[in-house]
Amino acid sequence: MNQAMAGGCDSRRATCEQASLSEHNVDVLFNNAGYGMKARFEDMTEEDMAASIGTNVLRMVRVTQQFIPHFKKRRAGTILTTTSLAGEMGLILDGIHAANKWAVTGMCEMLHFELAPYGIR
Repeated sequence: MNQAMAGGCDSRRATCEQASLSEHNVDVLFNNAGYGMKARFEDMTEEDMAASIGTNVLRMVRVTQQFIPHFKKRRAGTILTTTSLAGEMGLILDGIHAANKWAVTGMCEMLHFELAPYGIR
């Protein structure tokens, strides 16, 4: 993980902790990460792909992970996550974005079943 991403995680961790320790409970987490890149699949560098996956998948996963214990403790909460049309179908010059959004869609489907017993939607 690069330094910028590590610093961002520390910043999000502090925000999540502050939100869960505040006098007001957090009821909804709204994930709306987006990093678009138009390129032929064969032309993308590893750095291009890492930046796209880091924003569209990994950062969203990390933020969600930070809120799950708060929601479990309360036995309530809603996680809303936007993707894009790319989460349903691949478009030309949009390969890595589509791969990211399909990953997010799959993760959200899994979370639905994993978190339902805790009253989390």
